[in-house]
Amino acid sequence: MIIQISNPTVLKNYDEDDETIAGALKSIFPHDTEMAFLKWNYIYIPLSYKYDISIIAVDFINLYEFLHDSTKEHLVINWPSSTFVSKWEIFKDGHNLKIVSKWKEVLGEVSDLLNSDNILLIKTNELYLELEKILLFLKKALEINGYNNNNLSDFYLFEKINLSL
Repeated sequence: MIIQISNPTVLKNYDEDDETIAGALKSIFPHDTEMAFLKWNYIYIPLSYKYDISIIAVDFINLYEFLHDSTKEHLVINWPSSTFVSKWEIFKDGHNLKIVSKWKEVLGEVSDLLNSDNILLIKTNELYLELEKILLFLKKALEINGYNNNNLSDFYLFEKINLSL
């Protein structure tokens, strides 16, 4: 699995009404910027920064945290975005992961294709590096716009997983 960040436009658009990572990300990414792509078993899934990444960013953080927690071996994520609706059941066995997915709605109408090859085997550190790449990008984009622990109630999650730029 690969997460391609691309080169999205990041607006200088701090909104004092934003209270969460999701709201702030919606404010700083325009609708018509480049998309990120998630490559799952050779199938590219487009993810809008404004409408998908903003909603699933905290789930990325939770998944990243799970990869570091040696006491946890199982995680279920129900991805909530309207164009990235799927359920991942993640099993950790040492340095290996098995992700069993059920795809419901995906931009590009490739759910059936994704469900026909719904198991992904990946090394824990490979997924860790892919998540770290996008999380560092998102954190930096938020900080450039003036977002931090003082104005976003869940920004502490970035510190909790100890991301460093």
